[in-house]
Amino acid sequence: MTYLVQIIKNMLPFYHSHLESNFNKSEFLIFKILIDLLQIHKWVSLESLATNFPLPIKFESRRKKLQRFFSLEKLNIISLWHPILKQILETYYPIKNKVFLVIDRTRWAKLRRT
Repeated sequence: MTYLVQIIKNMLPFYHSHLESNFNKSEFLIFKILIDLLQIHKWVSLESLATNFPLPIKFESRRKKLQRFFSLEKLNIISLWHPILKQILETYYPIKNKVFLVIDRTRWAKLRRT
């Protein structure tokens, strides 16, 4: 097992508890379903997510539900993702070490235009 796989396995309980504490039950379920859909489809649009979202309601209702979810104020990098990143860094990289965080921005320009 690679080092990265081990880190991810160890972090899953923290991810789960952190995300669950930031969402109500319905929002957390939507989040989990979206993660599954993203893992299957890799690159998706709101329409394809709504098409594949497993709720027995009309397409337009699913699309609106997802739009409302994505517009939640708590779904932001500061409150949701910084604590997760901080936990990873504190757990696996001592303060003395220098860590470089690399973010792939390859598709960001395309996202802003659509």
